[in-house]
Amino acid sequence: RRVRDFLFRDPYALWYERSHPLSAEYTHDPEPIPFRDLHKRAWTPIILGERWGGAWESAWFRFSGQVPRDWRDGEVCALVDTASEALVFSTDGVPFAGLTSREQRSDPLWRKGLVLLRQKAGERVELLVEAAANAMFGYTAECRLREARLVLLRRDRWDLWHDVHFLLDLWETLPEDHLRRARIMHVLNAVMNLWSDGGPENVRACRMMLSGQLSRQANASAHRVSAIGHAHIDVAWMWPLRETVRKTARTFATALRMMEEYPGYVFGASQAQLYEFVKNHHPELYRKVKERVTQGRWEVQSAMWVEADTNLAGGESLVRQLLFGKRFSLREFGVDVQVLWMPDVFGYSGALPQLLRLAGVHYFMTQKLCWNQYNKFPYYTFRWEGIDGTAVFAHFPPADTYNGNARPQELAYGTRNFSQKDRTDRWLYVFGVGDGGGGPGRHHLEFIKRAADCEDLPRVTQEPAATFFKRAEQTIQDPPVWRGELYFECHRGTLTTQAYNKKMNRWCEALLRDIELLAVFSGGAYPRERINALWKIVLLNQFHDILPGSSITWVYRDSREQYERVRTEGTALLSEIME
Repeated sequence: RRVRDFLFRDPYALWYERSHPLSAEYTHDPEPIPFRDLHKRAWTPIILGERWGGAWESAWFRFSGQVPRDWRDGEVCALVDTASEALVFSTDGVPFAGLTSREQRSDPLWRKGLVLLRQKAGERVELLVEAAANAMFGYTAECRLREARLVLLRRDRWDLWHDVHFLLDLWETLPEDHLRRARIMHVLNAVMNLWSDGGPENVRACRMMLSGQLSRQANASAHRVSAIGHAHIDVAWMWPLRETVRKTARTFATALRMMEEYPGYVFGASQAQLYEFVKNHHPELYRKVKERVTQGRWEVQSAMWVEADTNLAGGESLVRQLLFGKRFSLREFGVDVQVLWMPDVFGYSGALPQLLRLAGVHYFMTQKLCWNQYNKFPYYTFRWEGIDGTAVFAHFPPADTYNGNARPQELAYGTRNFSQKDRTDRWLYVFGVGDGGGGPGRHHLEFIKRAADCEDLPRVTQEPAATFFKRAEQTIQDPPVWRGELYFECHRGTLTTQAYNKKMNRWCEALLRDIELLAVFSGGAYPRERINALWKIVLLNQFHDILPGSSITWVYRDSREQYERVRTEGTALLSEIME
């Protein structure tokens, strides 16, 4: 109880030594406001607690102030909370850092809005923030400005807090009669006795007491875990496509910022459609992503255009998903993606292994089947053999999540849960806030750093998933085989709901087949760009929360308009080819 009291105290009393308010003004609109239009807008002062917008509205904030001249020891940060998703921009319009977290959680681990600044004592601070009046998982009734201030981060206290939190989490994973469990609690209790005013010498002494337990190396038989930061972004779900564009920018900006702060951090992102969103809306952010890909810090995981439903999409569509996804990754990043990354799709057709191998994709990753309603899927690492006998190497992360919190409990659970532990000691761990985007934050990365070589936990290395798959395939002994469909025992209503959407998907698939076939037979110039533009619309709407019917009504209004565009433009193109 004493240790938890220490961890859950007000962060202002622990991490931040000083605080200084920022002045704020905003401009508001029901629709997103482009950066290029800000110079035309009128700005209104706003104070803490004041309402700035309702559901799905948008606003820009300007926060300004000066770092106090006596702030010389510590790191200057801004704390900003608009009670919504938000994105910090540089003054030239480039996304700088996302402000995304699960704000409803009371745990300080999920406290949002910390932005490390480059300003020093006495310097001026100006922050430009775009806010969207919705929560990470969609609707929120209204948003108010909750926080806008400068703080002085005490890095030594920050580090001590994470040391204590990590060891308490580890203590909770161990059996009650475990020797190390007793010793961890003994030293944590000693730190609570020693902790008093939190002065530098006091903090240094506390961290020294904990270092003995933190430095104990992993067991000789410990599993080897490949950890990669990730932010699963549903292309549409509890929010419309409009918001996905902004969610992607926030997520990518945050990943780039975390790479600056944590040199060992490796992040991966899937879905070529999301990369195209960033390329079209934030070209400078996209350029920085490409730099990190070149450095090996950012893994491109987009073997498909989107993480598509594989039960309702036709075979020709699945071919196009692979063609468009792999072509984009190769053209834009020089990466030949060999892992199909589909953590959240609602079941997997037995035809996929053949299509994957023909597309040069050798590996398959999901974790969705751990949600099965009745029958636990028996394997985590296995050969998946399709209906024609073609096989790919498959892996389901045994922590049973693609939104890992990076804490010892999940790493220990993955070790216990890994059903192929008798044949291999390697498995994949995917961590970071997802579904609504966001990705790993500082707390995730602090815990992963401490788990790298820790007794009673697996050895954790941050590396690309492709590296894991190659090593796991080479080292596993006698991998089990699963033949045929990977059936998901949940979400079965998605096979019938939103019938109009399903009808139009099939109608458009047939239309595009006819266009392509007759364009070849016609002997004229093949209208590649026009056909590809229509295919992209169909592929986008095959995303696993759009085509199956699990999204909000707004998504289907947009989808209906997009299908109508395919119908109109496709029918006109078909007539031209027929003539």
